[in-house]
Amino acid sequence: MALPAVLLFEGPITQLDKFLCKSLDVVERRVPSIYLPPERMYRETRGYVMRRADSVKQLGTAVLDSRVTAVTAGALDRALTTADKYVDKYLPPDHQDVADVMIIVSGPDEADGGDGGRARAAQAVQHGARLRRKLQRRLTRQALAEAKAIKEQIHVLVYVAELVATDPALAWQKAKALYASLSEKEPENQARPSTVEELMVLLAREAARRLVHLINYTHTDLPKNVKQGMALVTSHLSFAAEALMKSPQVEAAMQEVRELRGRLQALLQQLQAASRVYLEHLAIFLAGNEEREKIAPRSSYEQRNDLTSINGVN
Repeated sequence: MALPAVLLFEGPITQLDKFLCKSLDVVERRVPSIYLPPERMYRETRGYVMRRADSVKQLGTAVLDSRVTAVTAGALDRALTTADKYVDKYLPPDHQDVADVMIIVSGPDEADGGDGGRARAAQAVQHGARLRRKLQRRLTRQALAEAKAIKEQIHVLVYVAELVATDPALAWQKAKALYASLSEKEPENQARPSTVEELMVLLAREAARRLVHLINYTHTDLPKNVKQGMALVTSHLSFAAEALMKSPQVEAAMQEVRELRGRLQALLQQLQAASRVYLEHLAIFLAGNEEREKIAPRSSYEQRNDLTSINGVN
């Protein structure tokens, strides 16, 4: 006999009902106010939330009125003042920034007269918001100015290219005029650049001027200076050599060299005389008796004197 399909789910439904009942029992034990009427439950919940909000508010007030908050806000305000000065230095204002110029930032001394940390914190927040607006406005204007300057530089480059292509003579004249202007000395008391663009232009111009001066020095002054330096070094070396030659030690050495040269010359002369004697004897021996009588031999005394002188030198 078939059973209804509901009986198949009776067991799981019973288990789920028991679990939910136990959960409600736990909630009743943990939250007794669940038995209260809705109006009273709303009032108690609202009172609890208001008490928590008041405690958080009191904690925030205590933090704002504390000495640590005052010191931190003062340091932050001084840092913002320093950043404001750097913004005015590197991104100077113009006629559109009259509001920024008219704003007077309160210093630390003025903040001391406020309501402690709360006043300083409010001042630091206002200062930060004002600096953010100023920086955003000036960066936008500077970016637009840089884009305009780049556009002008592109137009200048296009004009130079067209001038070189169409009229090289005029381009050469302008190049010589520019080279001549850069060859001049650096002008004194130049105006201090007020923007980043003017600073970049000044740096590029002075770098080109230094390069032109280096080329001119290498082409004209360097050979002349090298020549003068070589002449000066040569004169000093010749003077030193002459002084060295005139010193007593060098004179004595030169005298010894001269004496040695004289001895060598005398030795060579004696060797020549001895070789002549030996050659005469050899010729007499080879010629025979007839030629021996024709050749007048030298006396034995002269030969002995020659040999003695040679041995004496040796």
